[in-house]
Amino acid sequence: MKVGQSLRAAGIRVLAINTPVPDAPLYTMDNRAAGRIAGEALSDFGAKNWRGLPMIGVVIGNLRDQRASHPRPGSGRDRRPEASASGAQDHRARHPGQPGPGRPLIAKVLASHPSTKVLIAAMDDASALAAKSAVDSAGRLSDGAIVGQGVDRSVHGGLNDRKEIDPSNRGSIVIGSVAFYLDRYGYEVLPIAMRMLRGETVAPRTVTPHRLITAANVFVEYPPYDMN
Repeated sequence: MKVGQSLRAAGIRVLAINTPVPDAPLYTMDNRAAGRIAGEALSDFGAKNWRGLPMIGVVIGNLRDQRASHPRPGSGRDRRPEASASGAQDHRARHPGQPGPGRPLIAKVLASHPSTKVLIAAMDDASALAAKSAVDSAGRLSDGAIVGQGVDRSVHGGLNDRKEIDPSNRGSIVIGSVAFYLDRYGYEVLPIAMRMLRGETVAPRTVTPHRLITAANVFVEYPPYDMN
């Protein structure tokens, strides 16, 4: 805040990234859109594969501080994917921000719903992998579907990595992760900055694109680093 005030006092225009600065244009992620994409993916999966069966929706991850409107990348704050398939209930498995505790919480949900399909919206990919491990340990892989956030290297990789999101692993219950393209911010931020330098008017808020990355499109959106 003080930096922004100092720059403005010096006549230097500011372009804020993720954290708002008063009276400065903002380039940021759209957490609601990302959450909606995840929720719709889970809802569609449930409607297509489990129609007529009992389902619950579980949101897992760091839900501690929902008041923050512009989180750090990967924190998952203010992402509210709704698993809204017909007949689905919604459970929120809260833990203090580390992915590890998510596993026993998912195990508890599975134990209390032995004959129910489980749609899991994870706030980050580490939580998605922890949830997958819990479902696997319970012998319930056929009852789970998971969508993460961030498309971290932990869920996708090179041609020979065989990660959860991989063209050769289309049977994974981690059906996808929502991209934030943090590594590509510069391609969109620099043109905005150049327009500002030319004295042009720019939009007060510009958001990064979000897209569901699955086994079907992962190598298109994230070409493997070992692909010739």
